[in-house]
Amino acid sequence: MNNQSSTLWRYIDLDKFHDLIEKDAQYFCRLDKLSDTQEGYRSAPSKKRDYGLFDLLQVPNIAMEFDEIEELSRTYSFVNCWNRSASQSLKMWKEYPDAKVVIKTTIDSLKSSIQSEPSIDNFKRTSPPRERAGEILKQIQFGDVIYLDKKTELSNQALSLGCFHKERNKFEFESEYRVCVQAWSWDVDDKGKPKPLDHVYVSIKLDSLIHEIFMRPASSIHEKKQVDAILEAKGLSIRVSD
Repeated sequence: MNNQSSTLWRYIDLDKFHDLIEKDAQYFCRLDKLSDTQEGYRSAPSKKRDYGLFDLLQVPNIAMEFDEIEELSRTYSFVNCWNRSASQSLKMWKEYPDAKVVIKTTIDSLKSSIQSEPSIDNFKRTSPPRERAGEILKQIQFGDVIYLDKKTELSNQALSLGCFHKERNKFEFESEYRVCVQAWSWDVDDKGKPKPLDHVYVSIKLDSLIHEIFMRPASSIHEKKQVDAILEAKGLSIRVSD
């Protein structure tokens, strides 16, 4: 699907909503911290394909090195997840019981709202140093999650960005659209490798991102007033839609 005007929804709790509005920034979760423990891994057939290629190359331990890189990449990849759908989903509300708010936007609005550099050399320190020297974004990518059976279907190749691959049976109902960034810290461990960041924030333009805001069905008047107060305190004109 490549319709940039497609509607997107983000279901979040009140704390995450307040965090988004207060910081003018989207929270990105590290790939290895998502509930699906298979996030970012190649499928079994893909590994078999890659191992066959490595055998042809006859390079000692190359398969082991690629597996290690794949494991590390899960700690350097961060995602921000949306539901692509024409309307709100009752199943999504049920699957995310802590969510109190859903934000409505479109793909093109999501893209235009993000304020960051799309490509930065992650191997060299910038000169002069950047203000946020603790982290650096290598790249930003947008795309639909590809749902597949990791026991039988081919997925991403070795060293490709694995943020957009999930297992079919458990998660396909989410119809997920993602923003993925790869980020490193300047801090290194005792082996000289970059220490993984716990999470990443990416600055956004709230007025570009948010089209409408809806509350969870059967939300209280008090909860609605809480959300409106958060928006009003930020000076935003948008309010909760009925």
